[in-house]
Amino acid sequence: MNTDKNEHWKECDFDLEEQAGTRGAHVDANHDNTCDDCGYNGGALPEAYTTLLGKEGTEAVVADTFLKSGALTTFGKWGTAGVYTAHNSKGTDEGNYSEVKDGIVKMTDSTGGATHTVIDFGGVIGTIEGYFEMTFENAANSWTPVQFYSTADKEFFGLRTDGGSIKYRLDGGSPVAAATDIAPADLTKYAVYFKYDRANNKLTMTINDKAFAEVSVNVEGVAGFKLVSSDSNGRIINLDNLVVVNTPVAFADYKAELDAKVTSMMPPADNQYTSAEAKAKLGAALAAYNTASAAATTNAQIKAAYDTFETEYVGAVKLEVKAQLLLAYPANKYNTNKADYDKAIADFDSALEKASSMQAVQKAMEDAQKVLGAIEDDTHAAIANITVEVKNAEGITVGSVTVKAGTTVTADDLKTEISAPTGKRVEGFYTEAACTTAAELPLDTTGEAVDKTYTYYVKFEDIPASEIVTHTLDVTAVSATAYTAETDLDGFFSVNNKVKQESAKMNSGTYTKQVSLTGGKADMSNNAIKFTITKSAVVTVVAGAKSDKSTVKLSVLDSKGAAATVTDIKLNGTASEFQNLPVATSDKTAEIAVTYTFRLEAGTYYFGGNGGGAYIFALSVAEGA
Repeated sequence: MNTDKNEHWKECDFDLEEQAGTRGAHVDANHDNTCDDCGYNGGALPEAYTTLLGKEGTEAVVADTFLKSGALTTFGKWGTAGVYTAHNSKGTDEGNYSEVKDGIVKMTDSTGGATHTVIDFGGVIGTIEGYFEMTFENAANSWTPVQFYSTADKEFFGLRTDGGSIKYRLDGGSPVAAATDIAPADLTKYAVYFKYDRANNKLTMTINDKAFAEVSVNVEGVAGFKLVSSDSNGRIINLDNLVVVNTPVAFADYKAELDAKVTSMMPPADNQYTSAEAKAKLGAALAAYNTASAAATTNAQIKAAYDTFETEYVGAVKLEVKAQLLLAYPANKYNTNKADYDKAIADFDSALEKASSMQAVQKAMEDAQKVLGAIEDDTHAAIANITVEVKNAEGITVGSVTVKAGTTVTADDLKTEISAPTGKRVEGFYTEAACTTAAELPLDTTGEAVDKTYTYYVKFEDIPASEIVTHTLDVTAVSATAYTAETDLDGFFSVNNKVKQESAKMNSGTYTKQVSLTGGKADMSNNAIKFTITKSAVVTVVAGAKSDKSTVKLSVLDSKGAAATVTDIKLNGTASEFQNLPVATSDKTAEIAVTYTFRLEAGTYYFGGNGGGAYIFALSVAEGA
């Protein structure tokens, strides 16, 4: 009997040319990696595979050297341990499918539309470890073939082909260089070992026995991972030698953990629920949990008891927060603005009904408080409005503040509403245009019975040059490789993910380098330049946009990621708003960048574009200007 990796055959016993030998494909009905007919062994099983299966105290989530044909079921939701297949809208169209053949899962994408094979851990309450081998066919850049997911169905870690190497990304962000450079050559096998420890929320990984990544994943729970054939045509993944084992927490430790968690969720004795219905629901849930906990003897039983309690607990909290909201904002005080009040309550009820976690309940409450807090009740609506209007020497209104009677208005309140001319600051407020009689500030509006307007005049003065501190961004200090975390450049400016330095692509004259903000809309973690000022400042920026991004504008966000208050905007010296940045129409276009100046008050800011495509050639911030 002769054998090779593809087939076995018997040579002819007779010296006759017409007598042919018989050949046959290897058959492995029991999936033991050995042919049932000829005894050919496909090779020793990987050490990582056998080691995992041999560990004491583990539960095999998946263990199959040769995945069985037809064993892949259609994927529904995370939560049931096993191996599944999932298709996008193209379904099982020819050329876009998963199939099991000879113990290997092949995920094919030749028509567009990714095919997934999903490995579901079925819940992790200890340590999960796994090993699998994958090969790529037609591997390419910008492809994330392996994606780890949380129980919230969120991708938190992925292996990504990028720049000729396998890298990893967190939360769908930019690729991060791994500890070991591993090039994704076509048809090269990748032996992947991973371990997730629930105790410290840490995921570690090796590829081909080389250290690859060790990251804190910061997710509520690890559900499993997907292997993705990509959605860009002609990319295939083959999966072989898959094993996943779970080492559960000892029952006593797990029970103690969940018992303590339930205790911590109960309201303190001096802060009992105000809703009798919520109190009764919570009491019943606690009693049921205590009974189930006392009777439990396995992790599965105590987990089921806790899951039931958590569902009832969230229900009780919903009743309580609704009672507290109505106590703080009673309906009988909102007749004047009843329509606005009713809509706010209806929106809150809708959000509360959809909430399935404490985080969602808390957000619904906070959103409702914010909206209701801005709606005046009947008593407040009847209070007189007091307006303080500020004019300049020419009699033009440059700012105003409107408050309810009883409120004190300070000079600082007025300054925040006024944009001083460049190089000047507010000297003071006066009662007449000649600015000789100082206004009496702060203004106490206590006792005002009817709506009233006060008119003051503002006087500006030059800012001494000695009081202005200018910070200038050194474009060449920005890395030519996109950052993966916030990085301090010079103690004033810092940058975050997706920001990098490039040779000037739009401006062949004054500037030879640029900061590229082409990775998407600027926010607190991506594609932005960050700085903090301690006093009012004038910002100057020279900017342009990518040739295919003709609608990109500058964007300034505050410390919470919301749109910042930007005043005194000038485009090339003329009053303006942020306009679409100019784009290069050819490689030889010269001076197409524009210069903006604008004012910001003290605070932390994130500066970039309202979408990917902004280029920054120069940036300076003059504090005190």
